[in-house]
Amino acid sequence: MVTAIDSLWPAEIEVPDEETAPIAILKQQASILGQKTNNLVEAIVQTKAADFSRFMDHSFILVAPALNFYRYPLFSVQHRADKLYPVTIVKQSSFEGAGVTSKKIEAEDEDQFKGVLKNIFADAKTKKVVGALIKQSTASDEIAPP
Repeated sequence: MVTAIDSLWPAEIEVPDEETAPIAILKQQASILGQKTNNLVEAIVQTKAADFSRFMDHSFILVAPALNFYRYPLFSVQHRADKLYPVTIVKQSSFEGAGVTSKKIEAEDEDQFKGVLKNIFADAKTKKVVGALIKQSTASDEIAPP
């Protein structure tokens, strides 16, 4: 005979409502990119555990569906699993030799995080990558028949 066990969880679980979760902001911006490029370039957000699950790591990845779903990791965002902020944004900054260097940017709250994202999206390198993916995605439209 199985005995029912009462719930040991509290009646209410506290959910922070004063700040937007970093993953929600990233997913919203991923959706907006698809709209701005007529889905020639889209973005996805992939989340994984980091540092023995004490941190969450959200990768913001550009995707070009017309190029066999080519993927270009633009940056990642890390924060403690038990807090929304502060966050650390790790941005690929340049290629050096055979390796890739990265730059870490700290954001203490939602407003700073949005400001950093705005700067990353407006960065010349980001615009160049998105533009190149759009051009390559439409390359078949420019090929004249023989």
